[in-house]
Amino acid sequence: MTGVQTCALPICFPVTIPCRGIRDEISNFFGVRFDVDETDASVLKVLYPVTIDYKLSGYKYRNMATKDFYSKCKTGSDCDLFGAFRFKNGGKTVVLVGGEHDQLAAYQMLKDSTKDNFEPPAVLSPI
Repeated sequence: MTGVQTCALPICFPVTIPCRGIRDEISNFFGVRFDVDETDASVLKVLYPVTIDYKLSGYKYRNMATKDFYSKCKTGSDCDLFGAFRFKNGGKTVVLVGGEHDQLAAYQMLKDSTKDNFEPPAVLSPI
């Protein structure tokens, strides 16, 4: 096929370490992955999944030391909002926040504050 860009997505697995106060169950739910230093288990990079039509298309990386962001594979303005693949059926309430980590924190906070028989609202980030 000509004109089709292929990109090898990183092979990363969820790890059981809290990062910046976000529990691993929340990070895993949204497909967030970590590049971890093998010597001291500190988080070097956070990999936020990017989707198009709810399918994985790339990752947005955050270097924890420099706080820089960069992307690999298909990312950009034509992608879904971060977290949208978890709310395909919409919901009664949608909360928009200003970044991937804010999205994780807001979802965790709302999940913790909702009653057991209610789902937290959809929390999305356009960034």
